[in-house]
Amino acid sequence: MAYQTATTTTMTANSLFPQVTTSTSEESAILLVHLLMTCAGHVERGEAVQAADAIKEMRLQLLTSVGSGFGIGKVAGYFLDALHRRLYSVPPPATTAAEDELLYHHFYESSPYLKFAHFTANQAILEAFDGADRVHVVDLGLMHGLQWPALIQAFARRPGGAPSVRLTGVGPPSPDGRDSLRETGVKLAELARTVGVRFSFMGIAATHLDDVKPWMLNVSAGEAVAVNSMFQLHKLLRESDKPGAVIDSVIAWIAGLRPRIVTVVEQEADHNKVFRRPVH
Repeated sequence: MAYQTATTTTMTANSLFPQVTTSTSEESAILLVHLLMTCAGHVERGEAVQAADAIKEMRLQLLTSVGSGFGIGKVAGYFLDALHRRLYSVPPPATTAAEDELLYHHFYESSPYLKFAHFTANQAILEAFDGADRVHVVDLGLMHGLQWPALIQAFARRPGGAPSVRLTGVGPPSPDGRDSLRETGVKLAELARTVGVRFSFMGIAATHLDDVKPWMLNVSAGEAVAVNSMFQLHKLLRESDKPGAVIDSVIAWIAGLRPRIVTVVEQEADHNKVFRRPVH
């Protein structure tokens, strides 16, 4: 692979980071990644001065040499913007609910990140519901319901026939007055109808997950229950007079549903908090 001649790195007494002179764009890209990690460490530890200096160095020198229009330079530019926003608490640009939905769909289609999580969770749920004729999935973060078309279609192909499916989706109230939970439910119901799966949907609008109470879920006797949480439980690790009390309470009522399976996907993060005991 050929690389354009661009820069090398030398150290000066007045710089925290290598000065850029003449090297290859490959070397500059590698250095840029290392400095991004260093900068992220400064931000995590609250070292604002060092983080600001790192961002300035990378913007003025390395991004210029690597180029921010494509490839690693473009990705690094987005990471730099994110670190800058985290460092200075800059709010993201205001978007409408429709724009958020469009962006979410673009992200879902372009990245395997969520698709792989959904595929893995759906396969586990499908296996846990083997032999059940009445199933109830409780989704603690419905988003736009993109996880569930594949599971509905898998139920339709199940040997012996599809079960009767109930889906309860939890999500925040729509800021623009739309009933987005209901809209998602209607789309899923239409899909289920076309593939011959008996389906019902109920949405629960809740600003915080701990606002949801188990009686709201209307779990019926004889239903096989699955609880699905995609990037939701970490939101419960917020400041509290009793650290861990909020998440412990939610996990307790989830356990009270006696689900056949609980599927959880979370990013690795400590949220800059003290270590919390594991909840089994």
